[in-house]
Amino acid sequence: MVEVERRRTRRFSVSLPVQFRGEPPERGEHSGVTRDVSSAGAYIYIDGLELTQDSSVDFVLELPPEITLAAPVRVLCTARVVRVDRPGNDRTGLALQIKRYQFLGAT
Repeated sequence: MVEVERRRTRRFSVSLPVQFRGEPPERGEHSGVTRDVSSAGAYIYIDGLELTQDSSVDFVLELPPEITLAAPVRVLCTARVVRVDRPGNDRTGLALQIKRYQFLGAT
């Protein structure tokens, strides 16, 4: 069987730190790390934040020069959770569809 690639944008396999903004706000901020990222989505590992499929989440990540081809850039993303993976440890994997993003500037 041949696997068909459904992604429309290039995905970068890169481990980047991520800061989640909790909803509701009293949940505070949580840290995570990307497995891969593109302009349309990301797969992120996070500890201690319970999210469900179709929930909305905001997160900030810093894109390195290898991706931007210039200075590092911080990006605020709003995304929809399309899949939640719980591989049996404390870490949760989130497949996210990015709905919008805002460049916060170079670091």
